[in-house]
Amino acid sequence: MTKRIHAQAILLKHGIAAAAAFGLLCAVVLANYDLLFGEPADGGALYAMVEQFLPLTAVILSSSMWSDVEGRRPMLFMSLPFNRAEVVCYRILWPVAAFFVISAAVIAYAGIYVVKSEVNAYEMIAYSLPVPLVLAAIASFAAVLAKSAMAGQGAAFAWWFVDTMAGRPVIKEIYLFAATNPPDGLNIVVNRWTLVIISAVLAAAAALLYGSNERLIGDA
Repeated sequence: MTKRIHAQAILLKHGIAAAAAFGLLCAVVLANYDLLFGEPADGGALYAMVEQFLPLTAVILSSSMWSDVEGRRPMLFMSLPFNRAEVVCYRILWPVAAFFVISAAVIAYAGIYVVKSEVNAYEMIAYSLPVPLVLAAIASFAAVLAKSAMAGQGAAFAWWFVDTMAGRPVIKEIYLFAATNPPDGLNIVVNRWTLVIISAVLAAAAALLYGSNERLIGDA
């Protein structure tokens, strides 16, 4: 068990520094919000940072954790738990856990030094959690499907980018930023649970694709 946990930690450690650095950058932006945008940060700006930008920490970590699907680390792959569904769950939930920790740290820093928000930290994180969850799930599925960690990262970033650039939902039920930029007639509960269900479907599909050693290390 220790060996298996260590094998996955090898993949995790390469992305955790980058994810933490991104969280630090978000804190710096909040601290200098008035200089960058000409107005002081408020609770809405903090909430938007948590829901719209900090979920990218999960995408950063997902890219690192799926680097073994390219067939370059056959011994590391074979040291993982035989139950590949377990591996997929870890690789989706660990980036989400990292988002939780980094977001909590940014909210705590902002609450002390930058802005007092009317929305409590629990609500911010709870409503934002489906965003890194679904991004990590689509990154996992695409990485295993294409046998490329960068393909997974690209797929997750593409979804995030479309919703960010559009500024409004393309499809309301799967709009990532419904908590901070809700369109008319949106049911936030339906939206959040739809993202969770999509995450579960993508995770199950990734686990099925990831179930064969030969498929992933045959070209090593």
